[in-house]
Amino acid sequence: ATAIIFALKSPFIEMDGLGNVKVPVRSGAAYELISVKQSYEKYITAGLFAPTDRDLQVPDELLEDFKKFALKIIGEEEDDFRKASLIEKYLQTRYKYRTGVRLKMKDIDPVKEFLFYQKEAHCEYFASSMTLLLRSIGIPARYTVGFIAHEYAIPGNYYVVREKDAHAWVLAYIKDRGWVEFDPTPPEGLPGKGID
Repeated sequence: ATAIIFALKSPFIEMDGLGNVKVPVRSGAAYELISVKQSYEKYITAGLFAPTDRDLQVPDELLEDFKKFALKIIGEEEDDFRKASLIEKYLQTRYKYRTGVRLKMKDIDPVKEFLFYQKEAHCEYFASSMTLLLRSIGIPARYTVGFIAHEYAIPGNYYVVREKDAHAWVLAYIKDRGWVEFDPTPPEGLPGKGID
């Protein structure tokens, strides 16, 4: 695995309720990204990345609808990896990636609106939907954000990462495999592959 180290001298580093690290980056702020090869197996073995009850949480008002929908997608499948793959493929092929979509229903959860009515949006909705669908059927899942580095600068021997390379995907905890990455966003929505 490759780890990206984000180095920024800031006394304002915070962690939100979902475990995401938040750093206010102002114009002109200096930071450094370092890419290193690293094995996470020792951390998983030690239980540091083990799933928790939070990785199975679904809001009460969404649980029944999301579980019913997930079960429709996976059918009789019993293997958790295959279940996750079926949900990933379903979202990739039956929904459309589009930026600038405005959700309109005021009295409904935005993820539910995307999944059941709108059926087109950006990567954050795809990742949020898959995370909640997996959780609803008992598979621990985490909504994950970061960047897809695809622009290589040959003279400097490094990757250029821009704001437009931001992306969201899913980590699902699969027994005997640990955390596995899934990306339900259609290919045209990936940074460097299609719509920017």
